Amino acid sequence: MAGLVGRESSRSSSSRTRRCFWRSSGDVATARVGTVHDVGRSVFIIGLAIWAGEETTHGVNWFRRLLGVGGLVWVVFTLAGEL
Repeated sequence: MAGLVGRESSRSSSSRTRRCFWRSSGDVATARVGTVHDVGRSVFIIGLAIWAGEETTHGVNWFRRLLGVGGLVWVVFTLAGEL
């Protein structure tokens, strides 16, 4: 019985951690203005550009390369629209 109690408390502790993480990432996703939104959007754009560049140059097949090109086009048009 004592072993089960220890497992339950560790399990509930990890679920609290997950809920806290999802809540904080949800706060970033729902922020419409301000620094949090700007940082989140910048991280997303930079990450997408890196991924798309890698897929375009090192994709394993034509479809993955095409996805990379599409991602790069989206990033370019998004950044051009903000100028």
